[in-house]
Amino acid sequence: MIKYSDQLLSESRNNVNFQADYIRKMPCPNRWKIGKRSEWASQRRYEEKARRKIVECPSGEKGKVDMMVKETGIWTKICCPICGYCEFWSIGDGDELF
Repeated sequence: MIKYSDQLLSESRNNVNFQADYIRKMPCPNRWKIGKRSEWASQRRYEEKARRKIVECPSGEKGKVDMMVKETGIWTKICCPICGYCEFWSIGDGDELF
């Protein structure tokens, strides 16, 4: 099985001029319930989630959303059109999302 990061490297994604915008159906990373403060190991991350306009994506834990993906060089940014949550990472960091 080819990992997403290996695929990107084979497509010369280390080229800083590479750009791609597309839509990919996947679960929203913001789909989990916030839970209790005591259940979080990092209080800073709990506070960040609690401050969001939409704390939990309405798509639910098993729902899939047409995420907007923007790739620039080795960087990838995904945004959920439903809850507005965005996540940004480098090659290999977001493999578990895909």
